[in-house]
Amino acid sequence: MYRDILVHLKSYEEWSPHIDAAIALAARSRAYLTGLFAEQNLAILKLLTGAPAGGADIIAKVQADADAASAAMRARFEAAILKRGVHGAFVAAEGRSNELISLYGRFHDLVVVEQTDESSDDQNWSSAEEAAVNCGRPTLIVPRHGRHEAAFTRILVAWNGSREATRALHAAMPLIEVAESVAVLQGRMREAMPSIVSAPGLDIAEYLRRHAKSVDVLGHDTPDASAAAAILDAADTHRSDLIVMGALGRRGLSQLILGGATARVLRATGVPVLAAH
Repeated sequence: MYRDILVHLKSYEEWSPHIDAAIALAARSRAYLTGLFAEQNLAILKLLTGAPAGGADIIAKVQADADAASAAMRARFEAAILKRGVHGAFVAAEGRSNELISLYGRFHDLVVVEQTDESSDDQNWSSAEEAAVNCGRPTLIVPRHGRHEAAFTRILVAWNGSREATRALHAAMPLIEVAESVAVLQGRMREAMPSIVSAPGLDIAEYLRRHAKSVDVLGHDTPDASAAAAILDAADTHRSDLIVMGALGRRGLSQLILGGATARVLRATGVPVLAAH
């Protein structure tokens, strides 16, 4: 199981369902849970004004507001983990959320973030997607709406044989091994291996049956163009409470972005997604 879990605490939200999910998972795993309170507005202001020399008065006001928000979140977070018997710590840091998550995530087994809210989150650097691509650790993206108690009894594995899918699968193995039901949606292999003319015995379902209680195959050879819709439909059919999938990254003009299918699943899902890049 996971021993160190990081959960992102937004400075502009009092609480979010993903925090409850992180606490529930930490309680189940007996993991140490770190709550990372990311204050990015204050950091950007300090950078823009050249603090400490410039903008001292406005910085002092923003600092006071940030300290008050941090104290309120610390009190609520510490009370919540104490209630569930979870050991952990609250950390307040200044910087852009995506950079802080990427940095702190490297010191944890799993990162938990909230699904992107297109009405309030920074759309140039989305914390959930950026963490999945950049921190080098598996990331659990929890939907903004509904209650998600991290039971994860019915797991859907989106499998296309890629390195990203492999990393996600093995990151989810502690959950797969105790799940009541695991379903596999098989996509097309992305990696070209032209020298291989015969490779018998490579069956992901058979592999999983040596680890999971129950494994079903929901589809074969799903094309890339319909992968996102197929994953979401399969999760609904299987009544999944967790989707496991690779996070495929592509390099844009100046930043890492996610491949189309990954981004569409993360934006549309009503089910938590465990992704790895």
